Amino acid sequence: MCIRDSGNTGWQVIGFVPQRKAGDGLLPVPGDGRYDWTGYKDFRALPSEYNPARGWFASANQNNLPADWPKARVPAYSFRDPYRYERIAQVLAAQPRHTLADSVALQHDTFSTPAMQFVAALPDAPSAAAKPAATMLAGWNLRLDRGSAAAALYEIVWRDLSKRVLAELVPDRAKALVTDIAPSILLAEAKKRPALVDAALASGWQEAQRLLGAQPAAWRWDTLHQVRITHPLSRIPAIAAAFPPIEGSGSGGDSYTVMARWLGDGPSWRTGGGASYIQVIDVGGWDNSLMLNLPGQSNDPKSPHYRDQYAPWIDGQMQPMPFSRAAVDAQATTRTLLQPGQPRR
Repeated sequence: MCIRDSGNTGWQVIGFVPQRKAGDGLLPVPGDGRYDWTGYKDFRALPSEYNPARGWFASANQNNLPADWPKARVPAYSFRDPYRYERIAQVLAAQPRHTLADSVALQHDTFSTPAMQFVAALPDAPSAAAKPAATMLAGWNLRLDRGSAAAALYEIVWRDLSKRVLAELVPDRAKALVTDIAPSILLAEAKKRPALVDAALASGWQEAQRLLGAQPAAWRWDTLHQVRITHPLSRIPAIAAAFPPIEGSGSGGDSYTVMARWLGDGPSWRTGGGASYIQVIDVGGWDNSLMLNLPGQSNDPKSPHYRDQYAPWIDGQMQPMPFSRAAVDAQATTRTLLQPGQPRR
């Protein structure tokens, strides 16, 4: 939570963190009362900042606990990789002044730090089979843009390399339990195992041709990274028929870009989640604020607003978010008047 009051800015982590008699909640414990909850920790025991010298706050589900944070006050142990936050921090630190347009651009930033680190580890002398992939990636701008051929190739090679490294590192008895690998570990292993990188490049080039065609110039990341919205209960035929899927386009980005478009470990390449609601607020002129809400503003398939923000969300075309009464009235297309019914007897 961020707050602003009289020129001051603050950031406070909030949430219900249990206070336990003993233990940290990571493992099962006896139910004999020794580990019972005694209430919740005061929110003031959670991390906070007030008027930081850098002038901004950022959060992207990364570990935001200070390095010297007391172990007894650790509220959580599961965080996402830091790449999105680090990219946000890099951009904000380089901009003394930040406009609404800058904020929109940052929310749709597709620069990939893992891709940058992977490209830096490409073999100096790739095999003949790996050379086409290595050449394309070496000349790439490292952005997972929806129309990028290199972005599509990178994701295919990355997934292939992940499987190869997992096969090397994980013993047979644990393969069913360990099915993915953190980017930092994968990159560290890639540097130590150039033969695996070469093999993944060669295999990835062939797989890209199979998935996207024989002409690399026509490859696009969004051909694979499709955005399909279905009802949570769409496995029930009647519900699937009543709520047709919203689909038809693909997206850029992945799990590690600021423009979050989660990508799993397969076999599908579809977007599995991300920042479905986006807003940029102008606190000096509220009517200038912008937003997007995937896929639309209605749960009624017959409504024109059922999917009216699907395409803008994919394209990054922010929509106006009027605030004042005059601005809302100017944008209103319909009005619904709710009146209380007669009390029941």
